[in-house]
Amino acid sequence: MSGLTTHQDAPTRTVDIGGAKFAHREPGPDTGTPVIFLNHLAAVLDNWDPRVVDGIAARQRVTTFDNRGVGASQGRTPRSVTAMARDAFALSGRCGLGDAAVGARPTGAGRGRRPTGTWSGRHPASPVTGARRYVRKSGA
Repeated sequence: MSGLTTHQDAPTRTVDIGGAKFAHREPGPDTGTPVIFLNHLAAVLDNWDPRVVDGIAARQRVTTFDNRGVGASQGRTPRSVTAMARDAFALSGRCGLGDAAVGARPTGAGRGRRPTGTWSGRHPASPVTGARRYVRKSGA
């Protein structure tokens, strides 16, 4: 956990998932419900609007990442959104996000809804929504 509050200044780190290194950043304090941002298909870490990431990271931990085979992440690009969802869920576990909320762009939102053991099945209280809306668990 970096503790930094800006996406631009947070260090880019890697974590190994299934033999591939995934690049990710985690700005924000280690308070509140963590949020993982799911990007669209070929987008990279720097495609996120810093106003969105930094706005949420001012209050809680945010995780952004490059999908498998995209940007600074290694591996072969998944053939399905379901496979991308599995990678995102594995990344959330490796980063210790627990019951993270999900912020997503259009394709990213589809990953959160996949019935593949991702957030929709394991964290139903965590809404999948557009990145322009504040995301948090219901009842929080």
